[in-house]
Amino acid sequence: MPKEKGEHPDEKGTEILRQLREDSVTKKHLDQQKLRASAALQRAIDAVQTIYSGNIFPAMKVTWGTYPNNIGHMDTPGCFRCHDGNHVSSDGRKINDDCGTCHDLLATEERDPKILKDLGTSLSIAGWGGALK
Repeated sequence: MPKEKGEHPDEKGTEILRQLREDSVTKKHLDQQKLRASAALQRAIDAVQTIYSGNIFPAMKVTWGTYPNNIGHMDTPGCFRCHDGNHVSSDGRKINDDCGTCHDLLATEERDPKILKDLGTSLSIAGWGGALK
């Protein structure tokens, strides 16, 4: 290969090696980014699968919208759809309307209950639609 004017015989090779090193560093950086993104994606997939498995039960034909959300007392009757004093057995017994029958009340009427922090959640009473003020 003829040498161009002013070009050292090793300049082309040096440039090629420099570019290869640069490409290698870039590739390594991109590989690390892909690994981090892959790990983050896997954590997201795991979280969605956990949420799904706690809310969707195909064998029972229960999906996300099969039943209304009865949490709380603002938008739906919540517990009171059954604990309303109107559900009576044949022998006259009513379903108790005392919340303690089914629930362990860990915090009531608190703005930022310590128990929620202890359980690792950032929800507060205000975050529940203002049911308790």
